[in-house]
Amino acid sequence: TLRIRDVTTGQDLADQITRARYSSVCWLPGGKRFYYSRFPAKGSVPAGEEQYHRSIFEHEIGRSPDADPQVFKAKVFTDFPSCAISPNGRWLVMRVHQGWSKSSLLMADTRQKKLVWKEITEGKDNVYDPLPLDDLLWVRTNEGAPRYAVYAVDPNQPERAKWKRVVAEHPEDVLTDFNVIGGEVLVAYTHEVVSRLERFDQAGTSKGSVDLPTLGNSNGFAGLHDDSQAFFDFESFVTPPSIRRIDLRSGKVSVWKEVKADIATDQFTVTARKAKSKDGTLVPYLMVHKKDVSLTSKDNPTLLYGYGGFNVSLLPRFSRSTYAFIERGGISVQANLRGGGEFGEDWHRAGQLEKKQNVFDDFIAVAEDLTRSKVTRPARLAIHGRSNGGLLVAAALVQRPELFAAAVSGVPLTDMLRYHQFQIAKLWIPEYGSAEDPKQFEWLYAYSPYHHVRVGTPYPAVLLMTAESDTRVDPMHARKMAAALQHAQASGRPILLRSELRAGHGAGKPISKIADEYADLFAFVLTELGRGE
Repeated sequence: TLRIRDVTTGQDLADQITRARYSSVCWLPGGKRFYYSRFPAKGSVPAGEEQYHRSIFEHEIGRSPDADPQVFKAKVFTDFPSCAISPNGRWLVMRVHQGWSKSSLLMADTRQKKLVWKEITEGKDNVYDPLPLDDLLWVRTNEGAPRYAVYAVDPNQPERAKWKRVVAEHPEDVLTDFNVIGGEVLVAYTHEVVSRLERFDQAGTSKGSVDLPTLGNSNGFAGLHDDSQAFFDFESFVTPPSIRRIDLRSGKVSVWKEVKADIATDQFTVTARKAKSKDGTLVPYLMVHKKDVSLTSKDNPTLLYGYGGFNVSLLPRFSRSTYAFIERGGISVQANLRGGGEFGEDWHRAGQLEKKQNVFDDFIAVAEDLTRSKVTRPARLAIHGRSNGGLLVAAALVQRPELFAAAVSGVPLTDMLRYHQFQIAKLWIPEYGSAEDPKQFEWLYAYSPYHHVRVGTPYPAVLLMTAESDTRVDPMHARKMAAALQHAQASGRPILLRSELRAGHGAGKPISKIADEYADLFAFVLTELGRGE
């Protein structure tokens, strides 16, 4: 539900807009009107489709939301529109999300009494991210540039042929984010699974890099477009999160806000390695551990984490919960698998649809490399992943059960033949495919974890974690997988199902529930790896 607060008085207004989950909001100047996204009322669309058909409406303060006019509706009910607006309120841009490999941009001039939408992309299978300013529309895209480039577009002549490329695709690094502040184009790159920041003028000439404290992660720049200062975040596996301020006139960087951690991070270090996957692809992974840990002892309790999908990049992040494991001599491993965005769109597409098995092969290759290099051994190795990463863990444990002593699969997909029939999962068909297509049925069945549980197999210990109120991944996946594994288990190791009663997929979960969840996770992992047979 959207609620409105007058920030001058601190008073909440009477306006309340329901069905606004994941809402995109764009205020017009003056603070009296805004555009927002909303899902349909029950009964206004076919039963079961209430979590699709997202549209954009205009709200005026004091008007009943039921009277708000719809200003944009996507052509396909699974398309996901979001709005962006120029600071002067003139240019309203719609980004229509069509999966994780495709989006389109449409633009309208709000000075017109009735909005007239003009599509400024050409329906290609590419991603477009808009930043509308008063005089120019800026766009980040992977069209013709798998590692992304930045263009400037004249709103009065937005035809694709007239776009001006300002920041070209880098030969190695992935352009992950950008902003235009103080007349500069401020860019965040991913280089070898860590972040770097660079400044450009509006002609595309580099003004140099922004120094970061160490190898780590930044999501890029934020700030007011006409300001002379910008802000960026930074963290690493051994550096707590901070917000840093850069004076664009002097180039001076200072810490603006930072999180304090009562952890002796100087006692820990990060080791980077690469494993060779089944088809020869080199897969990077990072290990966080105490400095005095022997990486050739074959006896280190090791927890391998992965995701591998939806163009999501796993970069170094500070995690207090991880230290609960590594303070006890554990090694935390983060694998950068295909399907993610660490190396651009080609890397993403190499792990989706008919190529999804590459993701599992990459994960297994990292596990094998940890064993081969004597960091650990199967009896001391556990795996963990959530959501799409929960699917990854489920697939790995049924494909190579002998490689692991324990597996934690959080809010997972496990039945890939029926997943699209539940919750909002039709949105993921561009990433996975649909069993309703005969050819795609073959891809999905080939790895669907639930369908490859075999009776009499000695599986590792498994903890499946779900939540009763999950509106993304239906709890049925974890329940069915738990039942199948309990029926099939031949090793005597436990198969457990943890079901949170008052929580969802993860976002917005109270700290107390997060603490309970990680306490259970690490108690399970440390217990099972402590067996050491």
